[in-house]
Amino acid sequence: MLIKLYAIRFVWWVYLWSILSIEFINTTNETESNQICHSLAEDEAQGTNELNILAIGLTRKNFLLITRNFYVYEMSKESFDSSTNKLYLNATPIPMSVKFPTLFESSDFNKIKTKSFTVFILIRKNDDSDLLFITPWKKETRVNGLTFNLINHGIQEGIHFSQEFKELAISSDEYATFYTLHHSNTTNGLEIALYYCIFLGNCDLKNTFRLICYGDKHKQTIIIKNYDEICENDPVKWPITTGFVANNHFYLFEKNYVLIFSADAYSEANKAVPIEKRKLSSFFICSETSFLAKNGFIIMIILFILLAALCCLALLIRYKNSIFPNFSKKNLSTFNSKQQKQTTDIEETSSNKLPKTTTTTTNDNTTSSLLTDKTRSSELKSLPEIPSKTHQTVVKVKFSNNFNEIKNIKLNFK
Repeated sequence: MLIKLYAIRFVWWVYLWSILSIEFINTTNETESNQICHSLAEDEAQGTNELNILAIGLTRKNFLLITRNFYVYEMSKESFDSSTNKLYLNATPIPMSVKFPTLFESSDFNKIKTKSFTVFILIRKNDDSDLLFITPWKKETRVNGLTFNLINHGIQEGIHFSQEFKELAISSDEYATFYTLHHSNTTNGLEIALYYCIFLGNCDLKNTFRLICYGDKHKQTIIIKNYDEICENDPVKWPITTGFVANNHFYLFEKNYVLIFSADAYSEANKAVPIEKRKLSSFFICSETSFLAKNGFIIMIILFILLAALCCLALLIRYKNSIFPNFSKKNLSTFNSKQQKQTTDIEETSSNKLPKTTTTTTNDNTTSSLLTDKTRSSELKSLPEIPSKTHQTVVKVKFSNNFNEIKNIKLNFK
């Protein structure tokens, strides 16, 4: 009975410990990774005018996102759902010092990151490599850019922008190409250009900058004008901080929104395409319970088994008590009977072990062996000590004919 009660308590504590452990692991797992994710998905970014994204875009096999505080998300391409325009950040962000230690520890990279620079991803066509370009503005620093190979982690000299204005690079999933944006003081609007990289350190401006304009007065569509053309409606002045091109669509990020439109606007001049303006919280989908999301089904099965074991033990004890209501009383009666029998056996053993006194009867001329008081006292002391409950018995000892009487001696054995 006691064993079963202890078993129930044990299963219950294991069940409770499992729930608390899962909650602790889940909370610990969320602490760092989800803080970074939520910093991306905040609709109202606090304390900065820039989104916490340094580079974003597709490689051959993965989707890559690097934050401004140098954490790297590397996810499968399926993490980006172009049909719903959602990016599921279902990977754990890894510090760049761990993910790309060669780049992070590079002296040239540490010089560049203190200046104005832009980062983009380039998919090379010839050698099946994915490259990360860290490109500074030549007017601000004389340090050349770096090219980091995402496959073998090699570093080579890269490119730099030599225009009189700063350019923001936009990654593309098209081979060997990337786009750049800049705000023109001449047109007072946002302009876009296309670069093509023939060799590793040689990227040329394929199409010069063209002006982006709203296609209607309600600003629901945009058009990209041809060279040297001006806007019929207002020019676009989005404060873009980063972006990428995937599946023939532009994804351009402001501080609090992502602007999505078809790349047909670039390939077909003056073609109006609709704009989708989406909050960051609806584009970046954070994995709230990454530990439970990956192991939730298995965890639920384990908890169910523990709970079922607890219930079965409780029902088993209840069933036995209902079938054998006097089971405990019978056991107790049997135990008391055994104890009483053991006590009786000990008493009989003690009686049998008492020393016997032999009395010799002779005639008047026969010499009798008499026991002195001292002898009797020593014999009494030599009686065995019985290790049981206190028993009281009467021992009749006949010492000699000279005493003509029987002495009753009460002995207490403890």
